Amino acid sequence: MTTNLWLRQRWRDEFLTWNSSEHGNIQTVIIKSDLIWRPDIVLYNRIHEEGWSDTPDTNVRVSSTGDVIWGYPATILSSCVMDISNFPYDVQRCPMKFGSWTYNGNDLNLINFTNKGDTDNFIRNEEWTVQSFEVERNEVVYSCCPGVPFPDVTYTVVIRRRSLYYNYYVMAPNVLLAVLALLGFFLPPDSGEKLSLSITLLLALMVFMQLVTDTLPPLSTSIPAISVFFGAIIVLVGLSSALTIFILTLHFRGPYVRPVPKWLRTIFFLGPPKARTTVINNNKHLHQSGEPEVTQSPRREVNEPSALGRIEKVMNHFRDEEEIITYKRRLEKDWKVLAMRIDRCLFIVFTLVFIIATGAILGTA
Repeated sequence: MTTNLWLRQRWRDEFLTWNSSEHGNIQTVIIKSDLIWRPDIVLYNRIHEEGWSDTPDTNVRVSSTGDVIWGYPATILSSCVMDISNFPYDVQRCPMKFGSWTYNGNDLNLINFTNKGDTDNFIRNEEWTVQSFEVERNEVVYSCCPGVPFPDVTYTVVIRRRSLYYNYYVMAPNVLLAVLALLGFFLPPDSGEKLSLSITLLLALMVFMQLVTDTLPPLSTSIPAISVFFGAIIVLVGLSSALTIFILTLHFRGPYVRPVPKWLRTIFFLGPPKARTTVINNNKHLHQSGEPEVTQSPRREVNEPSALGRIEKVMNHFRDEEEIITYKRRLEKDWKVLAMRIDRCLFIVFTLVFIIATGAILGTA
């Protein structure tokens, strides 16, 4: 974490006192800080490519009572263990531990003047918002020096990520793609674009997930909530693509059409199979068999090769063919109705899963 700070330190130096009445009532003087003793306060969790940086040589304000005030600006790079499990709605706690590098608690007593850091001059950040700036004094006994306390003052910056950018450019398109995937269940299989839509949406989600991954640090301790959401939507669209193939298989049965099984008719309320009708001399007879065999209509025996007999044979043949075609169309219609109802059921199931996944990710916001 890179932070621009104004550091202020105060201490009392008994060697820097004077009687102001003997020196023209001078109460305060400003001198160079390198001319006096200064505490070696450093940031323990600082990161610097070139080692420890030099202490800035800003001026100090010294009063006649020996009180010294030393303030200087600093830009520091500190380590911060980030928890991105709720990204992009995450809250981070980044400590900055200040303490003496040389003096222990018996030589230098380090205390904090306030219970929180000063954020009056905080410059608004476009990615993060500061929720709190806590201060805590600690005493730690290190293994190098048993029984000797080392005091430190730890400032903890609690920051929350601004999620508007990710909501607008990542979450909203992702939700839109998921809704399009759900609406794909209403796309008629005869359009020829049902499977193409699912595959296109799946590829688009992969691209969006790659863009989000590029903005995250490569951590293996936790999976961000947005990645879980993307994974759920990708699985949802992937299953939708696989089930689309199944629906297309039901819709287009090919030349060998069989009746819809009875258990499927029961589950999806297709009703009993319709009886097949054979027309004989303008009288209707019902054939209850569900098998695709065709019952031949009685034909009048023609013993003589007359023109009328040949015409009747041709008519009987066309009547049989028409009956077969009508029966196959009826079976194909049953399969298409079954495919449509399965589509509607899958739409309801996938919509519930989508609502639950979206509610879970937005619940962490």
